[in-house]
Amino acid sequence: MNDFVLRAKYWQVFLCLLAPRFASWFVTDNDVDTALTFSSVLIMLLWLTLLVSALSRMQYDIRGCNYKFLLINVFLVSIAFGYSAVADDPDFQLSSSSFKASGIGSLIILYILFAYMHAHWFPASLLVAKETGNRPDVSQVVVPFLALFFWPIGIWFVQPRVNKLWNDKQWEKQAITRLGSQDTIDENDSSG
Repeated sequence: MNDFVLRAKYWQVFLCLLAPRFASWFVTDNDVDTALTFSSVLIMLLWLTLLVSALSRMQYDIRGCNYKFLLINVFLVSIAFGYSAVADDPDFQLSSSSFKASGIGSLIILYILFAYMHAHWFPASLLVAKETGNRPDVSQVVVPFLALFFWPIGIWFVQPRVNKLWNDKQWEKQAITRLGSQDTIDENDSSG
């Protein structure tokens, strides 16, 4: 499943992320609209999490990457969006386009906003780290972060970079396999 995230073309990811959002525009029932909007956010968070999982297994580890913190943040954002979709709490309302909170909900929503930003920053940072081979500077991560945050446009730029990393990994595996088989052939030729 994770390799699909690396192999998928930008238009496939775009359609998967857009489908629930697009469907919610044509639904008149408020409950179905809320469910589609919630599923749109969940699919986006799932794609970001799978992207991090797939990138983290590629090539080499980058020191200082805390995947657990990302998973906790994605979980909390999902719970917050789910609570807001199910509950009719006037003190805590969260949607993909707006938020409103009062009381203790204000503190919670501040962290949820941070967690949502982190869910986009971490994959962007990891993508740049895997491309460059070391921890990126903030200035290197800003453009991929904005591309992931504004995904309808940014996916057309980020996914080709992900595909390139996957293709490079496949060429590397193929070269190592051929090198190993070439060494065996050379040993057989020299012994005969």
